[in-house]
Amino acid sequence: MTLQDKVAIVTGASRGIGRAIALGLAAQGARVVVAARTEVDTSRGTTFETYASGTIHATAQLIQQRGGTAIGASCDVTQVEDIRRLVATTLERFGCIDVLVNNAGIDCESPLIDLDIDLLDRCLAVNVRGPLLLCKFALPSMMAQRSGSIFCITSGAARGYRPGRVGYSMSKAALERMFLSLAE
Repeated sequence: MTLQDKVAIVTGASRGIGRAIALGLAAQGARVVVAARTEVDTSRGTTFETYASGTIHATAQLIQQRGGTAIGASCDVTQVEDIRRLVATTLERFGCIDVLVNNAGIDCESPLIDLDIDLLDRCLAVNVRGPLLLCKFALPSMMAQRSGSIFCITSGAARGYRPGRVGYSMSKAALERMFLSLAE
């Protein structure tokens, strides 16, 4: 299988799993829209921060240095206008969307009685609402071209529980149910 000249949007692609997905898609020939909030690297140089650091521009540049095509696109998936702009920018730049990878995600680790409600709301907005809205805005283009693939990055936490992660587990279970419903 080749992804030569296919267009892929990857959210949460400034670092970690999202960066690896973006690099992998580009290595197979896809033109990648590297989407995340992170435009400025604020890491302080520890081992963890080095692993977890990165920006949309650094990921796009790494793809370009390896001979691929990529652009960085700032997007906070909790903001409807950012999502609309991401889809519009992709369509203006590349003319289509062939692959959408909903990777952006956050945790809200806390025992329920100590759970910060604002953090829970943000977790649900990033992990569930954001992917739903990305699908809503990307699907018309995919339906018009009669092709496309949409992925979500979930977690074993959707089907199992670790102490103090009820909010995160709930968000990933909702994400899985949502994608099963969308597939139907």
